[in-house]
Amino acid sequence: MDIEVKLDRLNGRLSTREPFLLSENEEATMKLDTDYLLNDAVVNFENGGVTEQVRIKKNPFVIPSKVVKAGVLNAEVNLCAHGRVVKTFRVEPIVFYSAPPTLIGHPEFDDLKAENALLKAELKELKETIRVQENKIQELKTDVYNIQIALEQ
Repeated sequence: MDIEVKLDRLNGRLSTREPFLLSENEEATMKLDTDYLLNDAVVNFENGGVTEQVRIKKNPFVIPSKVVKAGVLNAEVNLCAHGRVVKTFRVEPIVFYSAPPTLIGHPEFDDLKAENALLKAELKELKETIRVQENKIQELKTDVYNIQIALEQ
């Protein structure tokens, strides 16, 4: 998943406003769009009480996996010069969510499942009717056989 952040004045704005859907063990990368040099910058992350820090070596960079989880990821970008923070950008909250695996489909699937259940019930009923008819036929065959034997004697 790629997250692009535009650094402007003291804020970082997301290029995509929607929450980000996470899949299991997904890697997230962040690209910072700015006119500033990022060769001496540090990004602090916090999500659910877990904090991580990344020194930017290349742009885009990988967000630490410890903070890439369902919840709200807070981030701040610190530009440094001579070992001191000279400018801080507060990135708007990044919302990650993870949908539990479900097999919910369209309403048509529910209709098809209901129809399938009805057809299965009808099929079961028809099988039982056929079984009863087969028993009756077998009884008739036995009766006919017995009548033939009786007539031959």
